[in-house]
Amino acid sequence: MAIAAGSTFLQRLSWRVAVLAQPLAGLAIAALMGFFYGGRLTDNSPTWALVGAIAGGLGGSLVTLFIRTLLMASIVGLLGASAAYGLAFLLWVSGSNLFTTGTWGRGLAIAAVAVVLVGVTFGNLLDGVRSLKSHAATSFRQADLRNCTFSDTPVTGCDVTRVIRR
Repeated sequence: MAIAAGSTFLQRLSWRVAVLAQPLAGLAIAALMGFFYGGRLTDNSPTWALVGAIAGGLGGSLVTLFIRTLLMASIVGLLGASAAYGLAFLLWVSGSNLFTTGTWGRGLAIAAVAVVLVGVTFGNLLDGVRSLKSHAATSFRQADLRNCTFSDTPVTGCDVTRVIRR
């Protein structure tokens, strides 16, 4: 979960970092999903959970390595937000447990990391939703629109890069 959350956060920083972070995030997220569903579908068998994690991780890294689109980046970001939230919940429970046993220093440090991860979760969610909204618009990229009229049709939010106009 930490690798998925961290690499998803790194994916948001810059294009150069995203090139390396996106396949790592895809590997970690797909391995988590493969582990969970591989074990769940086979009555919590640890052997099949590991097989699912390995297969899912390889598949996720290959998909994110070879399919480099903005849609893939938004999907990885949204799934990474889920992993960050899961890690935040796990750390918050661990920090709370340390508070009740009197270990204040470690409990406070772990709780602070959990709060930061909640921020990472919301950041990834907002970026993913923004990215998906841009994919929901109609694309007129490189279209010949010389004989088209858009009366009473809002075209804001549409992709009109390199459109041939009058």
